[in-house]
Amino acid sequence: MRQLRGGQSGVSEAAQAICLPRLFFEYFALGYARTHAYEFLDEWPDPELEEQEKNFGIVRNDWSRKPAFHAIRRLLTLLEDPGPAFEPGALALFPVQPLGAHALELSDCAPLVDELRAVDRQLAMAR
Repeated sequence: MRQLRGGQSGVSEAAQAICLPRLFFEYFALGYARTHAYEFLDEWPDPELEEQEKNFGIVRNDWSRKPAFHAIRRLLTLLEDPGPAFEPGALALFPVQPLGAHALELSDCAPLVDELRAVDRQLAMAR
């Protein structure tokens, strides 16, 4: 990991794409009603990624989408539930490091579980 100006180590765009969706689920598991990512758009072009405060976005300064943008969009697609209301059940969100069971209102949560298992495998391989 390279040290950026300002003292904070940065992460790759691939790591951001893996960790940001998981962050939303971890905060959900902790009971937070809302979670916000800082920030949507990178502040200015920084191809060398040297300025820590300029590259937090999920969209680059030229409006091209980073992998994290696609990961969040995929997550929102998986969470979309256009079906009728139903009684939610419990779902263990993180099979590698369980945080507890939490109810999600999804009529079919199998794609979500598969996606989370894939993220956990990627995180385990990165360690």
